[in-house]
Parts: sequence; structure tokens; C-alpha cells
Amino acid sequence: MLACPSTNCRTWLHSECIVDAVLTQTYNGIHKAEGKKIPRVSGGKAHEVSLGKSRQRYSKRLEGKIVDEGSKVEITDLKTKKVTTEQIRCLSCGAVFD
Repeated sequence: MLACPSTNCRTWLHSECIVDAVLTQTYNGIHKAEGKKIPRVSGGKAHEVSLGKSRQRYSKRLEGKIVDEGSKVEITDLKTKKVTTEQIRCLSCGAVFD
């Protein structure tokens, strides 16, 4: 688990949830760039539904892991073999992890 660096927030976040959020955003960006419709996730609370169902959408295309001492997510596109990194942001307040 990682704690939000903002002194006003300090929310504890599961690493798995952070990676899921970044991979979902990346997957949606790929689909949008390819001119495809972004699949919708429905039912229940957004967080609870998102973690299971969004993973099903991107799992054949993307993999991710937390790197740089918990400040970034390394994303591997399994189709193109391209590796990129995204800065981690708090899922509650949006603060950037340093």
C-alpha cells in the first residue's frame, strides 16, 4: 500500500488499485487513438466494478508494475512491446507521488 503524499489527504491506496487505474486510463487512450469506442463498465460502485471488469479489458493488451520507489507505474504494451511510465497520482485527491 502507498500513502498519498498530500498532507491534506494521506489516503492509503492499494498498489493494485493504482496500477489498475493507470492501465485503464492507458487502455482507454489507446482505444480512443485507434478510433474505437471505449467499453463501459457498469453496475455497483465504480471502484469495486472497475478493478475486476476493467482488468478483463486490458489484461491481454497491457501489464503494469510500480517502479521508482513508488512514484511511477511502468506500462508494457504486450502488442507493440513498447514500455512507458506514468506518474502516480492519488486516486482520491490527484496529488502527484514524488
